[in-house]
Amino acid sequence: MVDIVPEIQGIASTLEPLVSRNSLSGFSNIQLVEPSGAVSVTGPQTRDIPLTDSRLVKNAWYRLTEAQVRQLKLDPTITLVRELIISPAIATPWTVEEKEEAPEGAKEALQQAFFPHRLNLIQDAFFGCMDRGWAPFEVVWGLDHNGRVSPMWFKQLLHEWTEILVYMDTGKFYGFINAPVGLPDLSIIGPNQSLNFNLEVEGTDWYGVSSLAKAHSTQQNWLDVNKSANAFDLKIAGAHWIIYYPVGETPFGLPGETKTTKSNDEIAKIVLSTLEANGSTAVPDEVQEWMDDDIDKSVKGKWRIELLSAGSNVNAQFTDRLKYLDNLKVRAFGIPERAILEAKFGTKADAETHADAAIANIDRKHRLIVDQINSGPVNSFLRFNYGEEFEDSMCLQVSPLIDARFSLLREAFSRLLQDGDALRGMSELIDVRAVTEELGVPLQPGVEQLIIPEPEPVQPFGGGNSGSGNET
Repeated sequence: MVDIVPEIQGIASTLEPLVSRNSLSGFSNIQLVEPSGAVSVTGPQTRDIPLTDSRLVKNAWYRLTEAQVRQLKLDPTITLVRELIISPAIATPWTVEEKEEAPEGAKEALQQAFFPHRLNLIQDAFFGCMDRGWAPFEVVWGLDHNGRVSPMWFKQLLHEWTEILVYMDTGKFYGFINAPVGLPDLSIIGPNQSLNFNLEVEGTDWYGVSSLAKAHSTQQNWLDVNKSANAFDLKIAGAHWIIYYPVGETPFGLPGETKTTKSNDEIAKIVLSTLEANGSTAVPDEVQEWMDDDIDKSVKGKWRIELLSAGSNVNAQFTDRLKYLDNLKVRAFGIPERAILEAKFGTKADAETHADAAIANIDRKHRLIVDQINSGPVNSFLRFNYGEEFEDSMCLQVSPLIDARFSLLREAFSRLLQDGDALRGMSELIDVRAVTEELGVPLQPGVEQLIIPEPEPVQPFGGGNSGSGNET
């Protein structure tokens, strides 16, 4: 049983809610001031905040509406990018780093409190930041089975119901105001219960910049090109019958009908209606000379039928344009396109370099998210259960996606295996079994160390019993 800080004992024992619900009337103007007394000379750094209110306005030109966000998320390429970005982060475990002054037993307590929430928290945080630039959560505190004040639930808040509150004199993040549609009251969620994720912030605009906002204009261009390609397929692509006919009248009748004299343009339409084609047209012969100067004059004034096909390279141009725009959509998320999409050019080394750059970028975002967890709920957990003096005494850490030490060890071991003399010499200096375990090389059961046999001595030619003489 871990002792609970006395001033938190009341909250821990009664589990009173830490949020305050208030009527909308009376909170039309919220003014919060930094409680520490810190005063920023410049004040809040945001283009949209009213000077008389602590509510951070969402009116920046680059922010998308909820309808635009949901429409963009339906795009297959964007769906693929979103899913692939969070996968490496979810597959990367957390560890706990503690300082010398950390309280005894707090490391295990922190792991028990936060590790079970890791998967959902990371996924929701990444999606929120990519889709809207920020991801608001309410930290729901309660008592665990050991009597500690621990996060029971990281409750994701709907963006359209939530606004960020800041201190008016500094612009520092305070918490949230949450007003569900249809309810007569709102919730003021304070600093201890608020967790806001963002990956790209301008000044003190804690709403951040979303990846979808960067891809929005490219997606509009993609839709325009695709619409043009569809129109081409419907109206132009494929083969079209063209009938040239002389001006005048001709006796005409379909099989089984009596021939009658009909206008040649009417006959042309009848013939076209019997042809199976994607499109058709009839051109009077007298008009041909106005359409093309290269018409063979020997066929002028005679009936003929031609099949006109669209150029084969037109569809290829549409496809290349759409692929280019797909590449731009991937880049909007900070990912080189060759790390995800197929490519026509480049070497395998280029693709591996792009993949490494993508993983490094994902790792950077993961670390920023975990850093915001450390500065918020982790410090609150330490303060609630051990006291303010233990804030920042430990933190969550992200295991590196690209482990330079592992790569160097693998390359060195591979070269040693190719050189028996070098391996034999190094085996006297290093623990080869530890290296094989680190690299995941399986050894036979019961083998404590990789044994490198000594080479047999080379015997001189003709010496000893191996000589060429015959025994008698």
